Amino acid sequence: MKIKVKILGVLKKPEGKSIFQLELPDGAKLTDIYERLNYTKLEASFVVPAVNGKVKKPSHTLSENDEVLLSMTVGGG
Repeated sequence: MKIKVKILGVLKKPEGKSIFQLELPDGAKLTDIYERLNYTKLEASFVVPAVNGKVKKPSHTLSENDEVLLSMTVGGG
């Protein structure tokens, strides 16, 4: 299935691209995108994923033509 991915902020981007499509197997989860992008466990722990405009857990199962936005949590004081 095809998934559109947009990455915001300082997260690693494949070949420097912040918007791209991925081909994933049926039943893929957000964590499969993290693996495809070679995010470490630590990097993945800071990702805030949204699917079709709604924040989801990393275990969320994706569907054909989903639009995934990956951003990073921000902290400070």
